[in-house]
Amino acid sequence: MILFFHGPDTFTLSREIKKIKSEFVGLVEELEIGNTPDSELTIRLRETLESQGLFANKKLVVLKNFLGQLKNYPRSEEYLMGLLSTPSQSPSPRLRENEAGSDHGGDYVIFEQTEKFDKRLKFFKTLQKEAQAKEFMIPSGTDLEIWVGNYLRNQGFTMEPEALAEFVNLMGRNEEESLYDLWQVSSELEKLMLFSGEEKIIRITAVRVLVCPNISQNVFSLTNLFAEGRGAEAQKLLDDLMGSGPAYELKTQTIQIIGALASQIRSLLLVKDLEKESPAGIAATLGWKEGRVWINSKLARKFTKEKLMSMMRDLRALDLRLKTSEEPPKLLLSLFLQKAKV
Repeated sequence: MILFFHGPDTFTLSREIKKIKSEFVGLVEELEIGNTPDSELTIRLRETLESQGLFANKKLVVLKNFLGQLKNYPRSEEYLMGLLSTPSQSPSPRLRENEAGSDHGGDYVIFEQTEKFDKRLKFFKTLQKEAQAKEFMIPSGTDLEIWVGNYLRNQGFTMEPEALAEFVNLMGRNEEESLYDLWQVSSELEKLMLFSGEEKIIRITAVRVLVCPNISQNVFSLTNLFAEGRGAEAQKLLDDLMGSGPAYELKTQTIQIIGALASQIRSLLLVKDLEKESPAGIAATLGWKEGRVWINSKLARKFTKEKLMSMMRDLRALDLRLKTSEEPPKLLLSLFLQKAKV
C-alpha cells in the first residue's frame, strides 16, 4: 500500500500520519533525504523498503519531503519509480478507516510532503496516478466554522454563533492568500478553552479580548498602501494594528509584524523572479493558487526587485535593533514605512 499525503494543511496531515503510526502493528521507520549523496540514498531506500525487522510481520515506512529534492537524485528517483510501477505495490484496495492499525498484512509506504514542490514533476504525476493520494487543504469560511465546531466538540466545548463568526473573521477570510493555518487556529482555540474553564462555552467577549486580528491579513493592505505612496493611511493602519499596551506587548506585536512583512516581501520577490512564466506555471512552481499568483504579481509590479531586496535588508536591520535596543517599537516601524514608500 502506497499513500501520498500532501498539501498546505500540515496540521491535519501530521495528525493523520501520527494516528496511522500509533495504530500500526509492525515496524515503523522514517527516512529523509538531508545531505545524503544519491548513491547512498539509493542504498538506504533499498535497505529500508526491502528489509524486514527480525520480529516484524509488516512495515510502515514514511518518506518525508522527498518531492522537493528528488529531481537532484536521479538514481533514487528511478528506484522509487520502479517501486510505484510494481503491480504488487499497487494501492488498491483503498485504505479503509483504521486499516493501517489492523492486521491485514502487507507493508505501507507513506510519502509525507509538508514542504512546497513543483507540481509539474513527473514523479508527482506518477504518485498521483499510482498511489492513494490525499491533498490536505486549509479550510476557510463555512468549512473553517465546521472545523472549529468539531475541534471544540471533541474536547467538550461549544462556541456561541456570534463568537464563531467573529473568530473566523479575525482569522481572515481572503480565499486566495493563506492568512492562517490550523496550527494557529488550534492555538487560539486552546487559549479560549482555557479562559472559558468549567463553563465550557466560548463567548464573543472572550474572542474579542483574547484573539488578535490576523496580522497577515492587514500586512498585505499595509504593503499595498506604502507601495502607492499613501504614507498617512499606512501609518494609521499600523497604529490600528499595534494599538496600545505594555512595552513588552508592543515589542512582541512589532516582531510579528516584521515577520509578516518579510514573508510578504519574499512572496513578491518570488513572483518577480518568475514573472516571465505564465500564472499557471508560477502557481505550479510555487504550489500556490493562480488567484494568489495574480494578487501578488499585481502588487509586485509596483516595486522594482532592487527596492524589494532593500526592504528585506531594512527589515533584518530593524529586527536586530528591536531585539538589541530599547528603542520604541512603533517608532522603528514608522521609520521603515517612511523609507519604504515608493
